[in-house]
Amino acid sequence: MVITRISRGNGREQFCLSCIRSVFERATGYDAETLWQALVHGANNEGPQATGRRGVEYYNRLGYVPNNVKISENVARSLEYAYDDYAIYAFGKALGKPAIETDVYKKRAMNYKKLFDPQTLLMRPKTKMVVFMLLSILTHGEALLLKGIAGIIPGACSRILKA
Repeated sequence: MVITRISRGNGREQFCLSCIRSVFERATGYDAETLWQALVHGANNEGPQATGRRGVEYYNRLGYVPNNVKISENVARSLEYAYDDYAIYAFGKALGKPAIETDVYKKRAMNYKKLFDPQTLLMRPKTKMVVFMLLSILTHGEALLLKGIAGIIPGACSRILKA
C-alpha cells in the first residue's frame, strides 16, 4: 500500500519550513513577521475548513486530539500538528524569535510521543481519559492509516492486529 497524502492539517507550516531557506536567500517582498503571525494564529485557533486546527483546544491541552470527541482522523491530525509545530519552532528560531515565543512549539513538537504505544509499537488513538483505543474498534480509515504507517516502520508490520 502506498500512501501519497496522509496530512490532516492545512500544510502551510510544512510548506513554510521547506521554503525558509529560499525566502531568506532571495528575500523578495516576503514579510517574515506577517508570516510568523499567521503561522502562530493558525496553530492556536480552529478555523473554517482548511484553515486553523480542528480540535486545537484538545491538542493544546492534552497533546493529541482524542478519539472520542467526534473529530475524524485524530491520530493523523495529531501527528501532523506535532510536525507543524516543529516547523513553526524552526521558523521562529530562523527569525531570531525569543525562546518565550518559540519554546511552546518546541514542546508541542514532541506531542507525537503521546500517541506511541510501546506494547504494539504503533501510533494509536487515545480517548480524553488517556486510554489507548482497542485496534478492533477503529474505523476502517484509521486502521488503514495505522497499517500504512506500520509498513514504513521496520518490524512493526508483524505486530499489527487484524482489524
